[in-house]
Amino acid sequence: MCGPIASIGLAIASSAANFAMASSQAAQQEKIANAQAQEAYRAANERVLAEYAEANRQISEAQQKEIEDASDLISQARNDLAVLTVADNGALSDSALGNIYGAAYYDHSSDLQRLDENTDKQIASIESNKGAAQQNYLNSVNAAKNQTQNVLMQTNANRNSAMLQIGTSVASAGTSAYRHQETIKALKA
Repeated sequence: MCGPIASIGLAIASSAANFAMASSQAAQQEKIANAQAQEAYRAANERVLAEYAEANRQISEAQQKEIEDASDLISQARNDLAVLTVADNGALSDSALGNIYGAAYYDHSSDLQRLDENTDKQIASIESNKGAAQQNYLNSVNAAKNQTQNVLMQTNANRNSAMLQIGTSVASAGTSAYRHQETIKALKA
């Protein structure tokens, strides 16, 4: 059987070994958590950049289509007016011809206005996708940060628990040694 000093030494050594193991495990978990957080940040950044690039491409495409469609409408309007002018051949009064030109102008202007409004709506929709991409990025980064903080807090708690175990073991061994000494004194008396 060990003496009281050996018992205390054994308790301290055992608790110290547990503390060293808990600290080593905590350091490894912290390293993994930080690496996972960095990977989550990198992936979220790549994702938001890709979503922004796609949104910008769609906006550019919508603007290019608007230019092409507007050009087509303008060409059509010129053709319509040319046909009216050639077909008129002086048969219509200036007033009637003016009314026809006015109606054609109004129709083509309305088409251009609708084209512009529809393109603006499409671009606004795409811009809102960029806002959603930004919010998803922030959510991903915050989730990764929170997860890492939770791991760090847990590993810190594990270290503290292991450190407290050293104190508890020393106190327990000391109490046992004291009782042992008191029992020996009582038996000798």
